[in-house]
Amino acid sequence: MPSRVKPASSGKAITPSDTEEFQASRGVMVGVAGDINVLFAIDTVPVVIPALTPGQVYPFSVIKILATNTSVTGIVILR
Repeated sequence: MPSRVKPASSGKAITPSDTEEFQASRGVMVGVAGDINVLFAIDTVPVVIPALTPGQVYPFSVIKILATNTSVTGIVILR
């Protein structure tokens, strides 16, 4: 059965910011392990996701990656 999920067609390095929002992502990847504080595309309250592993693509649709409580680095959003 073919997948109905469209693959990412671009990526962008992100510096966490408590104020900056961006176009919703299809996924997130990190270069260094840690926690990430995100605002999902349809939510109004951010959530901290613990213990992300480097090199994994996480299928998160986020519009903000907050600096507060984010310890991962090397963040790339996929669109």
